[in-house]
Amino acid sequence: MYKARQNKETISRVIENAQKKVVQKKDILSNGLNINSTVIQRQISQDAYNTARNILINAGSETARASHPLHNGSVPDYYGLQLLQEARDAFRQMDVGENNLRSGMTQAHYRAIHDAADEMGIQQW
Repeated sequence: MYKARQNKETISRVIENAQKKVVQKKDILSNGLNINSTVIQRQISQDAYNTARNILINAGSETARASHPLHNGSVPDYYGLQLLQEARDAFRQMDVGENNLRSGMTQAHYRAIHDAADEMGIQQW
């Protein structure tokens, strides 16, 4: 009887700990870490954003050209994510029908997107 109760308590603790881990994992957001309901947003420096923007412009991105360069401080990383996503989508449309596509883009456009992402320190987008 004692052993059965002890096993039941152990199982209850294991379940409780597993539930806590699930809740903790839900607190990790794609754009930051939620700590006590405060989101810590990763920032991209003005220089990194503007350099990435120029890489995309030089590769022919009209969406990057239409975006405004930063003039003061830093921005949340979703600015950089949006810059990359819009340029990627436009490059894919431009490159339809071309040969040797990589992720739907020419090698030059693919390299420009990844160089811009690296410049801003964005690894997943």
